[in-house]
Amino acid sequence: MFSILFVTISMIMNPYRFVYGLTGVIGSGKSSVADIFEQEGCLVLRADNLAREAVSEEYDNFSHVKEKLEKAFKTEILNDSNQNLFDKKAKLNRNALRRLVFQNEKALSKLNKIIHPEVRRIFKKKITEAPKESIIIYDVPLLYETKLNKKVREIIVVYCDEKTAIKRAAKRMKLHENEIENILKRQISIEKKRKSADHVIDNNKKLIDTKKQVINILKNLHPKGD
Repeated sequence: MFSILFVTISMIMNPYRFVYGLTGVIGSGKSSVADIFEQEGCLVLRADNLAREAVSEEYDNFSHVKEKLEKAFKTEILNDSNQNLFDKKAKLNRNALRRLVFQNEKALSKLNKIIHPEVRRIFKKKITEAPKESIIIYDVPLLYETKLNKKVREIIVVYCDEKTAIKRAAKRMKLHENEIENILKRQISIEKKRKSADHVIDNNKKLIDTKKQVINILKNLHPKGD
């Protein structure tokens, strides 16, 4: 009874203590590593997916989120691209919003203030519902930048050198390498992240080498109930 009560209180205070934070920088291959953890039986939660869920029409708090987004961005979206923020079916125009916040720090800050609380709410619900035998990996691109590195159980950093990351990201996102460099400048460097990580996955080599590293790290990870 006491242990159940302790877990419940801990979850209310800090649900992140049950998860392993997975991060890197744009182009480091973090999503591919998250896929491997999932294939090996881990419960993988992805911050980007939770953010998408928060603006989905199926989300139980969607009307509240929609109202806040319209209040914050409707005029700016119309002025910027002559498009509506939501269509007639209440579907968010992600491309227009992405263009607006891509290089606009104030707009990005406004968006984060609306979406981040919803992401935390969804995250907490999923952690509560996760079986106690689950090894939970939380894939968060900005783990350090949002200070979640101080809350998670341990940190797993997916590492590759910056030049490789830039080339990969530019190819995947169909952007110029200078644009990727500008994104990286707004993030904590991969070298700093690597130095403070509990586990590092070197993703400079072939995928089979990366998978071997994931499997080795898994031997030292513990399920939610431990």
